[in-house]
Amino acid sequence: MPPPQNMRELVEYVIGAWSRLSELAEFAQARHGYENSDVGYGAIYPADLQPDDEPMPEGSIILYGGFGEYFEFCISETSYLDILAEVFRRNGLQSAAEEMIELSRRLASGSDGSA
Repeated sequence: MPPPQNMRELVEYVIGAWSRLSELAEFAQARHGYENSDVGYGAIYPADLQPDDEPMPEGSIILYGGFGEYFEFCISETSYLDILAEVFRRNGLQSAAEEMIELSRRLASGSDGSA
């Protein structure tokens, strides 16, 4: 697989590294990160940070992994959710895609996304 050409591809590689794609909807709804230790890709949400960790910008998550070299970057949570929804749609997970779109809308409107 060739290295990613842009940030969107990086996000999709992190998403695609998770073998049980539908579980990512559960992590997103819980606003909790994940890691695929077999390949070293994952996501970190603010709630995952330890007290002595450097804080993240409000409304963002960190995605990380390696493609020859380690990468780590912040992305807005709503951007991540929008890309996740697209990946779900492409994989026939329409209900999960709609859940991600709704969560993204709630977050964008200022709600914390809690049920």
